[in-house]
Parts: sequence; C-alpha cells; structure tokens
Amino acid sequence: MHQAPEPYPISADSPCDLGWALTTTLGRYQAYVEPILAGFPRGSRGYQLLYTVVHYRLESQNDLAAYLGIDRTVLTYVIEDLKKAGLVERQVLAQDRRVRIIRPTSLGKEKISQIQTELAKAEEIFFAGISTEDAASFRYLLSNIAVAFRQEN
Repeated sequence: MHQAPEPYPISADSPCDLGWALTTTLGRYQAYVEPILAGFPRGSRGYQLLYTVVHYRLESQNDLAAYLGIDRTVLTYVIEDLKKAGLVERQVLAQDRRVRIIRPTSLGKEKISQIQTELAKAEEIFFAGISTEDAASFRYLLSNIAVAFRQEN
C-alpha cells in the first residue's frame, strides 16, 4: 500500500481539515479500544453507561439518556443487557415509585476498574506520537467541546 506524504511541518497556524482530522483520530482510537470492549455487553455504549453510573452517580434512566445522548428505548436495551451480565441493578426510587434508578453492582465496579486499566494502556499507545502535555490538552479541549454540546441540548 502506498503511504501518502504528510504535509509537515504542522503548526498551530497550519490549515486543518477538521472533518478529516476527527475521522482519522476516531478511527485510530476505535482500532485500539474496540478489541477491549468487544466482549462487553453492547460494546462501547454499554461501557459508557456503566462508566457514567459508577463515576457520575447519574441514576435515573431519564438523566442517563440525556447525559449519554441515547434514545430512552435504546437505553432500556443497554441497561437490560448490563443487568443480565450482573453489572447493574434496576431499583425503584423510594421517594417516587415511578422513577427507576440504575446502580452498579460490585461486579460492575470491578469490571469498570479492569476495563479502565486496559483502556489506559491502549490510550497510552494511542497518544504515543505526541507529548504528555499535548495529550492532556487534547483530552481537556475535547471534554470541553463535548460538555458544551451536551449543554446545548
């Protein structure tokens, strides 16, 4: 396969085809991460839901759907698969029996910790071509963009 030449050197002032950069970056990231999440119920979507339940304490299905940008119908299937795997449990909120909350099980907490360790190794490889400072900046800026988009909705 022919390797296309890179338009080096790249600087902060260099023109950027943002669509190409995002697509290329996401494709590369997925190549490292998908094998880790391949056996996880519902793959990356299931991981994101469990991660959110463990780390952000968003418990209601409405809050989870809004935060993750998942249709509530789809969310129900993801939750059910995580529940079947013993990673979450669905409970009725004592104060309002109409509200269902999702809580991680101890197995779910163990599994998320294990996967985070594996993902950290994959992300280290993913960011190997740039400095630690640039990797931290990338994460920070990307998180800010994601939060801004979520707040728009």
